[in-house]
Amino acid sequence: MTAQPTQDRDDPYRENRQLIEEICQGCCVPGKYCTLKEILIRSPKDLRTMVQIKCIEKLKYERSAALGTDIGWQRASDIWILEGYAEAFGRLYRRGMKVDTIYASVVKSVETAKQLSPPPVSHNPSSDGAQPKTPSLPTSPSNSGAASAAPSDTTRAAG
Repeated sequence: MTAQPTQDRDDPYRENRQLIEEICQGCCVPGKYCTLKEILIRSPKDLRTMVQIKCIEKLKYERSAALGTDIGWQRASDIWILEGYAEAFGRLYRRGMKVDTIYASVVKSVETAKQLSPPPVSHNPSSDGAQPKTPSLPTSPSNSGAASAAPSDTTRAAG
């Protein structure tokens, strides 16, 4: 007696497998076994997180191409958060959405919001025309010996 192949509907990793196949499209040889894909498929990561990471990668690629230099993962992640892409992703994501679909929806949402937002109004209460000073974070440890927080750390803590 021969063993019957596992039916796709019985595969506990079916949804993970479909998402990883989509994410790895163009990276792995179709029809060939890929150890990295198998590890990712069985990883406990939330599918939503994997989709968002792929969206950040797409943003990183687009921004890097536009600038002619790799902006890196940290900068891409900062842009994703600070420019409102993460918030839009949270509103728009639905389980089962294709990466390209959610990414296009997020970008469209953020770009539409930017177009609808009024430009910042410069209000200068001083009579001498000088711009008001904004406080800056210290770049060295304070006199108390505590290290100062980097701007990105402060941003993350506030978000």
